[in-house]
Amino acid sequence: MRESSIRTKILDYLNSLPSADFEVSPPNSPTAKADITGCWHGRYVAIEVKIPGKKARRAQAYRLGKLRKAGALCIVATSIEDVQDEFLKVFWGM
Repeated sequence: MRESSIRTKILDYLNSLPSADFEVSPPNSPTAKADITGCWHGRYVAIEVKIPGKKARRAQAYRLGKLRKAGALCIVATSIEDVQDEFLKVFWGM
């Protein structure tokens, strides 16, 4: 599956949540901005989407780390299930 297909599925899921606002970042962002960013329940969320077996680049991991230290929920996701699982843990304590 292509990264763009995974990204679209994740974005559709996120924007189906009540009171959610998420968007896709421009491709090949020179600032290593996460692929999907937005807010849900007052929490900033940054999601870097990768195909299975791939990892975030060094600059991407660094940026996610800085955001995480600032209180953001940061996820490196290879599927919609990765995002759903993390949301269950963080927002519902499951």
